[in-house]
Amino acid sequence: MTQNRCQMAVEGACDVRLKRHLFVFVLLIGLSLVVLLTSTAMAQKTGLHAVNFFDFDYPSDCWKANPNSGFEKTIRVANGEWKRGSEGSEIYFHVEKPVFAEVVGGSGDDAVVTSSCGFTTGDDWDTEIFVFHMLAGKAVLIKRFSSPDWADSSLGPMWRVANDGVRAKKGEVDVTYYAGGSHAQPQWLATARFRWNGKRFVRFAVDRKPFTP
Repeated sequence: MTQNRCQMAVEGACDVRLKRHLFVFVLLIGLSLVVLLTSTAMAQKTGLHAVNFFDFDYPSDCWKANPNSGFEKTIRVANGEWKRGSEGSEIYFHVEKPVFAEVVGGSGDDAVVTSSCGFTTGDDWDTEIFVFHMLAGKAVLIKRFSSPDWADSSLGPMWRVANDGVRAKKGEVDVTYYAGGSHAQPQWLATARFRWNGKRFVRFAVDRKPFTP
């Protein structure tokens, strides 16, 4: 009887130690996963990925397109927005989520930010596209695209950039827009393609296809 009790006590102690070891093992695995995920997230948030382009300064030309309307030469957005004026005559500047790609090359991804500006009461707006490159640890503007850059006069009037019409990939920026026909019924869906030649962006092609609603 005494021997059985001793054996049971030993087995109980072993079971407790085994559970403790298992708990420590699981805890270590969990901590390792947390460290790995944190490191991965931090690695992804380097360079221009770490820049908050929704709270940023943009040297916009909206003041040229809308003279004497109140647009500033450099617009500071907050949460991606900037507005001035009173109801009925309010002006705005808005930026979309950046698109990242190694457009220029040499130091990781570049950031391509699409903006729109105009009057809140209107149904027309101007689009600008800002391309930022990381230089000496800072986001430096290397190109500001506007409609004269992508519009092709042979297609007729240029109406507006398509939704999600700005794309970037290695060495290239593409802008898809509506052209020809009328504002309500465009004739073409065109895509202007720009390539970095080491010094500047060059439009090397304009693809088009008939617009179908």
